[in-house]
Formats: sequence, C-alpha cells, structure tokens
Amino acid sequence: MVVEDDPVSSEMIELALAMMPGISIRACSSAEAARRALTEETVDAVITDVNLPGENGLALVELLRNTPRWATLPVIVTTSSREPEVRRRAEAMGVRAFLQKPWSPGSLRDTVHSLFNDT
Repeated sequence: MVVEDDPVSSEMIELALAMMPGISIRACSSAEAARRALTEETVDAVITDVNLPGENGLALVELLRNTPRWATLPVIVTTSSREPEVRRRAEAMGVRAFLQKPWSPGSLRDTVHSLFNDT
C-alpha cells in the first residue's frame, strides 16, 4: 500500500515498483483512506509519506503498531523533512526503512526488495 497525497510522488512510487515482479499497489491519498482500505484488504507492506493532509504518516504508523493485526506490518516512511526528530520518531516506531526525498527509483526498489528477502 502506498500512502501519498502528492499525485506525482505516488505515480513515481508506482512506476518504480511496477518493474518488480509480484508487486501490486493500492494507492491512498491520506492516512484516513489507508485505514479504511486496511480494514477491507490484506497488504504486505506500507509505504507512507510523513506529510499528509489531516492525520500524518507517523500517526498512521502509530496506529499500525498499536493494532495487533498490523503491528508487524513492514513500513517504509518517506519525507522531504530534514528534521532529525522525524526520523527518530519513525525509527522508534519500528519502521523498516526511512527514505529521504528525493529518493531514486532504484533505492526504493532495493528497499522494498530487502523487506521481503532479508533474513
């Protein structure tokens, strides 16, 4: 699942991941939409931006970590924020990766690949 409110960024993520076999993407433009979709669908990982309209991406991560069925769901956080506290908060919540924007399609693919192939 991709949670990104910027259509260009969302499309960049989708295009980068479309090159990976076995990947299907459910895009949501807000944390609220992601929450609704998570109750209706099964997802294997979440990629979320921090800066979202309404509830931010870190609030979504907090919800995931506090909900037993999603507590271990791999999460990748992306952000253009340069504030060290944002990264510290995300890592303290157990996100699997933190990608600073602008990221390259290759780094995103490598990060997603490592979620499912690292032991």
